[in-house]
Amino acid sequence: MKHLGFILTLFIFSACGDDDELKNYGLPVINLVIEADERSKMESALTEKIQASAALQIEGQWKEIKVSYSGKSSLFHPKRSYKVQIADGTEYQGLDRFRLSAQGSDKSGLRSLIGFEVFREQGLIAPRQFPIALYLNQRFQGLYHVIEEVDEEFFGTRGVTAEQVYKARYGRLGHANFELKNLNDLSLGFKVVLGEKRYDPLEEMIAVIQEPTIQLNAIDEVLDRVNYLNYLASAAFLNHWDGYNNNFFVYWDRTKLRFAPWDLDHIGEPSSYYDQAYRGKNDLSKALLSFSEAEEQFLQILLEMTSDQRKQKIRDRILFYGDQVRTAYEQDPYLSNYDFDSELQILLDSLDRWQAAIRQDIESNSATL
Repeated sequence: MKHLGFILTLFIFSACGDDDELKNYGLPVINLVIEADERSKMESALTEKIQASAALQIEGQWKEIKVSYSGKSSLFHPKRSYKVQIADGTEYQGLDRFRLSAQGSDKSGLRSLIGFEVFREQGLIAPRQFPIALYLNQRFQGLYHVIEEVDEEFFGTRGVTAEQVYKARYGRLGHANFELKNLNDLSLGFKVVLGEKRYDPLEEMIAVIQEPTIQLNAIDEVLDRVNYLNYLASAAFLNHWDGYNNNFFVYWDRTKLRFAPWDLDHIGEPSSYYDQAYRGKNDLSKALLSFSEAEEQFLQILLEMTSDQRKQKIRDRILFYGDQVRTAYEQDPYLSNYDFDSELQILLDSLDRWQAAIRQDIESNSATL
């Protein structure tokens, strides 16, 4: 702790009491301490996400950190999210970099929590996430979630080789749809988050799927088919409409491309089902599912996922997490404007209707299954 101001901050807040005196609402407590001048620096240019010096008080221990705002639309939300880097060589729950995510778009406070779990159950790597009660300078901010960063450490701790990692962005503008027209500037649709600023692994796959005489074995040479079909099935199962041309990571291990999920706060939102919605909306899905072998493989995954047993398992997990976050939710300065039981039921019912529609659609359109 090198700075006098930082030391004084810790002294003042320690004198006020340990974090065990802060109400925990049944969750782990994190007290984020940011001095006024450092916070002013962050507020001076919101969209630049300026990094500031701060501290975390966790389980009676102080950690020196670097903190910045995170997110895009959430920058202007009543509850802002933070990106944290522990700067004193310690960790929290095995993490030295993570998000303190407000999940401001999710009125249930549960969507990402259950979403990442579903993707993991389908064999994909996904960030760790757990709910906490967040305080800012000992003032309760509400229900937040610690979400692991997808970075070099994320892949390394899982024993996964990731030579290049790309994050899909601005998908609604059509730049992350794997279309041939976007080959000239893939940076519009994909940000390099790990590795060199190069796009040749993506360029090769897009060229393969856009060939007039496309072959399945050619796709298999550049893409982990099982990984992508499970990603696509999980996105369909959860009605992750924002995850087909946006909000996912693609990583390359020098041989094939693979997918990992991100930003699941819109899953299970009430929406009207449309014919074969489970196929997703990008050129990669279109190309891959044009082959009967891949299509049958994909449909079998979805049929297993939409079985009564699997749906009940997900329902039980949602109720379990609901019990876990309820107290913090009901005291949250923002979320307490909503009725938790109503939002919980909306999530349960919308997922149930969507998954039932997927299964009915598959069974009515697939005579061989």
